[in-house]
Amino acid sequence: AVKQGTLVWIGEEEDAAYYAYTASTVLDQSVMTAAKDLKVVYTPLFGSGRVPVKHMLTQEAGIQQFYEVAAQCEPNGDFPGLSAPNPENPEAFDEAVRDFKGAGAVPPFYGMGYNTSIIELLSIINIGSRSITNIE
Repeated sequence: AVKQGTLVWIGEEEDAAYYAYTASTVLDQSVMTAAKDLKVVYTPLFGSGRVPVKHMLTQEAGIQQFYEVAAQCEPNGDFPGLSAPNPENPEAFDEAVRDFKGAGAVPPFYGMGYNTSIIELLSIINIGSRSITNIE
């Protein structure tokens, strides 16, 4: 596709425009200030959301306690360790919860997952939902 000219890579300018637009959708900017105190454990479940989600939450929302599930950060279509890469299945977050609670944590864990855009993720933060509950 690159040789044929049908694949065009977007660059930093497009990324910056996307991030600016996404940040502008936050209706209550005080949420962004309050978000700085959140502790976030994030897994892209071997998908492609890692870079924009991390940027929006750490750079735009200023979240200081942002933890990634290292074993699930790189895109991998085989989804190792998951019966299905469906964020609607609570067991998809078992590794994230174990990373947060420690190796001795035993499922089942309770959670709510979204196959979502950054805009929807910020909307979730706006209404005060939690991605993973009952983990402390």
